[in-house]
Amino acid sequence: MILAVAVESNDKSSPVSERFGRGAGFFIVDTDSGDMDFLDNSSSVARAHGAGVQAAKLIAESGAEAVIVGHIGPGAFYTLEAAGLKVYSDYTGDLQKAIEDFKSGQLNYVKAPDVSGHWR
Repeated sequence: MILAVAVESNDKSSPVSERFGRGAGFFIVDTDSGDMDFLDNSSSVARAHGAGVQAAKLIAESGAEAVIVGHIGPGAFYTLEAAGLKVYSDYTGDLQKAIEDFKSGQLNYVKAPDVSGHWR
């Protein structure tokens, strides 16, 4: 499976980003092979509005099938849902732990955003 993990930095020990559209980027991880690439999110972070939706479009175009993030608002959530991606939110930890937890089945996907739009 191809997994996108929202992160705070382009470092494989980065914490998972608390805010979907405002993190530094996403590690796109092939959970079968272990291959991973960093997908920069600076163009979304710089936006005054719509960062989550822009980041969601970026993830949908990456080929990811699921996303792990700290929190996700309605615009990003429904954009990802429309693209057929599962969202795992309310996650705290780092990139490596997120991948391990996902692979071991410890995460449950959410069926709705867990914060309001323009949260924080």
